[in-house]
Amino acid sequence: MATRELDELRKQLETLQRSHDTLLKSLTASNGSFGPSDVPRLRRNATQRGDAVFADTSTLSDDSSDDEDDFFVQSELPSQSFDHEHLREHLRTHNWDEHGRDILASLVSDPAKLSKQPHLFHLGPGPADDRSHYSHFQVYDVGPDGVPQLVEVSSADNTMSKATEIWHSLRDIGTSSEKPISGRITVAREPSPVLFGALHLTLHNTFDMDELFRHLVRTEASSAHMFRAFQEDPRHRRTFFFTFEYYTIIGDDCKPMQWQNADRVTSSSDSHIPLSRCGAVVALALFDENPRRVRNRARRSKTNYGFVSDMWSPYQVLQLECFPDWKSTPINGNPYTFENGHRYLNGPEAFLHALLTEYRDARKRYDEIYRQITELVTPPLGFLFDEEARRKRLFEDKNFTWTRRYFYAHQALGNVNDSIKAMIDAFEDTFTDDVWEGESKTLWPLYEESPRNDHWKRRLRILRLQFEREMKELRVLQRENNERRHEIETLQEQLFSGTSIQESRKSVELADVTVHQGYNIKVLTIVNLFFMPLTFVTSIFGMTNMPAEPAPYWPFAITLVAICVPFFSIIGFLSTKYGYHVWATKTRQLWRWLRPKPKAEEETQTEYTGVARKNRSMSTEEENDMFAANTKPYHLPADATWFITGCSSGIGKALAQHIASKPSHRLIATARNPSDLSYLPDNSTNILKLALDVTSPDAVSCAFKTSAEQFGTIDVLINNAGYALSGDTESATEAESHDIMETNFFGTVRSTTAALPLMRDGGRGGLIMNISSVAGVCAFPGHAFYHASKHAVEGWTESVAKEVSQDWDISFCIVEPSAVKTNFEGHSKKNTAPQPAYADPKMPARMLQRYVDAGLKQGAGMEPDAVARVLYEVASKGEKIPLHLPLSMNAFGLIKGQFDVRLRALDEVKEISASLN
Repeated sequence: MATRELDELRKQLETLQRSHDTLLKSLTASNGSFGPSDVPRLRRNATQRGDAVFADTSTLSDDSSDDEDDFFVQSELPSQSFDHEHLREHLRTHNWDEHGRDILASLVSDPAKLSKQPHLFHLGPGPADDRSHYSHFQVYDVGPDGVPQLVEVSSADNTMSKATEIWHSLRDIGTSSEKPISGRITVAREPSPVLFGALHLTLHNTFDMDELFRHLVRTEASSAHMFRAFQEDPRHRRTFFFTFEYYTIIGDDCKPMQWQNADRVTSSSDSHIPLSRCGAVVALALFDENPRRVRNRARRSKTNYGFVSDMWSPYQVLQLECFPDWKSTPINGNPYTFENGHRYLNGPEAFLHALLTEYRDARKRYDEIYRQITELVTPPLGFLFDEEARRKRLFEDKNFTWTRRYFYAHQALGNVNDSIKAMIDAFEDTFTDDVWEGESKTLWPLYEESPRNDHWKRRLRILRLQFEREMKELRVLQRENNERRHEIETLQEQLFSGTSIQESRKSVELADVTVHQGYNIKVLTIVNLFFMPLTFVTSIFGMTNMPAEPAPYWPFAITLVAICVPFFSIIGFLSTKYGYHVWATKTRQLWRWLRPKPKAEEETQTEYTGVARKNRSMSTEEENDMFAANTKPYHLPADATWFITGCSSGIGKALAQHIASKPSHRLIATARNPSDLSYLPDNSTNILKLALDVTSPDAVSCAFKTSAEQFGTIDVLINNAGYALSGDTESATEAESHDIMETNFFGTVRSTTAALPLMRDGGRGGLIMNISSVAGVCAFPGHAFYHASKHAVEGWTESVAKEVSQDWDISFCIVEPSAVKTNFEGHSKKNTAPQPAYADPKMPARMLQRYVDAGLKQGAGMEPDAVARVLYEVASKGEKIPLHLPLSMNAFGLIKGQFDVRLRALDEVKEISASLN
């Protein structure tokens, strides 16, 4: 007895040691990717691991001796069974929506044929017309011990088709009494239409399969749908799912689904990468017969209560993939995710493993796209030694080969980065700290402290590290894509420069040809000068009565000298500039002698010096009259809808609070982080709080669409989002300079162009206030890119204000405040790295910074509430809106001083300017 106990203890000790070593290895690998200096190494490892993304997932969780049998889900999954006729009836009678019809088009388009068809599945082994032989399914039944067992229906003498085998593995759950089933995991890759129908039949009572099909067909970004406890549909309350939407390179012999966006040309070449939109759904359902009732504390909620299923309930996991490639098939002997002997505690753990596999698969596909696009645009190794290859890259051909290739590569990498960002955002917005700690109220909460829950949290911690590693890998890939895009932009500029120089040289060559043609014409003209007089003389002389022969030819000579020579001499003289000037002057003098002018009018005439030109330049007064802005008073509606960006602090926050205090007005308040809008009430029907990143065109479009659906129109737009970039201009990076323009200028452009159609079509006009600054008129050292962004806002706004029709009643206002007591020196201001050449305290930027710091310490600046009050008064007083609105006497003085200096400078160069009139 003692020997047996000793052996058991020894085995437990060995198991603990293996788990400890594995945990240390996982922690070291994960933490090793956090340092910035290791990023290049991490990226190279990620691209060289081959199929390492399918490594044994037993390293992801702690299979220690704590894994008592009662830690695993013990309840049985509800049984079900279907047959062939059930499937036929379901396909024929189910109320398919448009997305389901897109997926099952070949089956449901002809119900009569569906009823008459004896067999829905292809019979016999071998290729099938519906390509079902390419479908790959794995169905696992998970017992109370947590071990997934593959459901196999084939045998050595099997004569069934691939689709029939899959159908037999799907149709029954728990009908065999051999072993109880606590969970089922279904992995479906590239299903054919009939297998999509089989999935819909067998799982439509578990998941809302119509909803999952809709997310597969729609072209949208990756997203998470995990917090659904307060949904009305019971299936929604117990299910959780992620959708993945991104891109992949079409594999050999693969064909995208008919509803997927894909290249028509699916073959690879030196100048083409066959891409396809691809998608996947990872879903979890928990079968809790007695879910916990929770109160919905949201103030604008439609339901008062919801239901949260116990995470230790029986479960089903669905991993549905539509990828026209072979990337999901592991190589080098690596097992599939659920075939490595790992034991799964519950449904959420199996779901997380499937989710992690999808993220790793996505990274593998992104790596391949990056590699092939790099090959597409990168010169070959022999580029330095091949003059013809260099010439092709430097000068564009008649088919614009390289222009199109660079454009394609640049845009493709940009779209890939957008997909990566959506995937990262979906994960990080869902799995917050409270979810990982089991403290979330609606997503897998842990209600008590117990060994089982403690063991689950240990597993979660290691899974979390693996997910964070994947997020960092994806961010590294984003950065590499951006670097490659910058390289492509450089190649585009070099191609443009080389082609422009080539075209210029061709223009010079054509000019030389034109000059030579002019010489030829001159020669022909000289020849004509000798030939035409003879012809002319002959004609004139032929008109005379020439005597019969033998008569002398002296009359011909007299005619030539007396008529032809003077005539052509006059023509030659008038062809010169001097001759034309003499002729024009004498002709005018003759005309004035014949018809003299009054004496008073003569005194005002000046001597003729050439052809006078009319002054066709437009005066400032004429321009202002023709292109006036804000010509009509603006009347703010009593129920005006205000859309304000950048409401997290400062002017935007103060203005949002001011508008929220007006009961009849409606407010759309936006910020990058919606939690920054917590100062606004949640239960008001007149307030809509939105997350908005003005650098994202899709986010801006979505925000205005949501606002229009909520309130119908927008009356006042306040473009307040922005920040400052301070520091030495030479030290600013390309990314920093582009980012501030994207936020301050292009963010204003996106919001304004999105609001204009709503104001124009709404029939009530509108008011657009763009928050500029004194920096939009003046310029100070150390803020070059901030000034550039605000000057751009001023010029662009003034142009648009003069561009819109005054009949639309849309007014513009450029607000130019001086210092405001906001968190501008905090999160609203970024600083570039210092440049040593400008470190001297006597440099202008250093002196200005000391002046600004001193002013901040003394509390200089306007109160945001006062600014908000003035802006509201300007909008609501029913008068014409000023196009430029300096706020504070400090701003007024600085701007006026700037204009005074400019006027004096204009006077100094007036003579130079006038010399070119």
